[in-house]
Amino acid sequence: MKKIFAVSITCLMLSGHAYANSIDTRIADFFQSIQAQSVATGSLASKPQPNRQLTPMLMYAKAHWDQLSTQTRHLVQPWFYRPDDAKGKPPSGVSFYTPFQVPKLKTIQTTHFMFRYLDIVDYPNDANSASASFVNQLATEIETVWSTEVTTLGYNAPPSDGTQGGVNGLYDVYLLDTGNVGIYGYVTGDRQPLTGIPYPHSLHTYMVLDNDFAQNQFGYANPLTPAKVTLAHEFFHSIQNGYDNQEYPAFFESLSTWMEDMVYPTIKDNLQYLGEVYTDSNGNGQYDTGEPFTERPRSANNNRESGSQDYPELYLDAFGLTPSGLEQYGRFVWIRYLSDRFGPSLIPSILHNTGITDGNNTYAAIDAALQTRGSSLADAFHEFGIWNADPAHPSLSGYTNGADYPIAWGDNLFQNGANISSNASKALQPFAGKQAHLS
Repeated sequence: MKKIFAVSITCLMLSGHAYANSIDTRIADFFQSIQAQSVATGSLASKPQPNRQLTPMLMYAKAHWDQLSTQTRHLVQPWFYRPDDAKGKPPSGVSFYTPFQVPKLKTIQTTHFMFRYLDIVDYPNDANSASASFVNQLATEIETVWSTEVTTLGYNAPPSDGTQGGVNGLYDVYLLDTGNVGIYGYVTGDRQPLTGIPYPHSLHTYMVLDNDFAQNQFGYANPLTPAKVTLAHEFFHSIQNGYDNQEYPAFFESLSTWMEDMVYPTIKDNLQYLGEVYTDSNGNGQYDTGEPFTERPRSANNNRESGSQDYPELYLDAFGLTPSGLEQYGRFVWIRYLSDRFGPSLIPSILHNTGITDGNNTYAAIDAALQTRGSSLADAFHEFGIWNADPAHPSLSGYTNGADYPIAWGDNLFQNGANISSNASKALQPFAGKQAHLS
């Protein structure tokens, strides 16, 4: 199981249900945790575990920039500089290209993208350097990502940055040693105002990607494997920015984690965020010691993991509240439910609805899209809960990949402590308890 930083960020509940701290405090705490992690693990001595939470937090910070203190802005600002900006101050733990290196950057251009990198032949001892062969592989894969997400699934292409990243309007990808601080890569925007095209809060972006995916914490023998799902994940954040950057960070993370499946269905990297599949032998609706479960790849430790199905009592918009702090990734099953139940075209409709309305309207946008399909957020969410009682059960669930998903732990499903189990007749019995907000 991938864990986020050793530094605790459990105070960050970015939820409309209960904001414990101000927006400024939550954003400051997050970026301070990154700064502390980079100082503690810059040598890779403790192998920081990779994460992808940075992108939606940057979106969240930009959307609420006017509400941030000067101190918090100073924490966030370095993440909005391009790595080849001579005036840019790099984020803590990340090094940018030097002014001497910038004119010597190599480029690889595809139909829609422009890669910029330091060639390992020219800079064999620079941590930021990359091999041309690996960059060419990335370039091939990211066009596959574009083809699936934009051409096949019908999402809007990210807004162009014009010439801000160079002489053309291609989408810019920079390669740096972000794995050194446990970051696969991130999508961010320039320090300019929103583009406002085609939606009021459309934002153009660029991507910073790890240069080799070679750190041990990525856990794959072939570095292209984690690179593929990262490209699918992060590029979908670029698409999201083109609709609206004001929605819940947890929603954006669940969307991008779901998209990994849509582009690369056989990699299944995102299953690690759910918890292992187990057999509820005694039918009590929860995992008990001794019940058999299947270890996820790269988490073979003979323990149940802390995935989203282990915490069904948490809200859909929870962010960083489980021991692993990664439940928003595992909530991709909610997007998977919507896609499997109502068709993949529902999701672009939801993003369109977020874009045409000012502010954070995630769940109103979902409800409006479902209303056009004869359902509603309330009805769909109820059915989603039934599917998760036993995702592989043919009469309970319609998940395409239900056999991959664990049964939701039942001990905390309802506030009155009532359990449900994988037994269909028991699972569907009426209950008197009150369900928690979006849980």
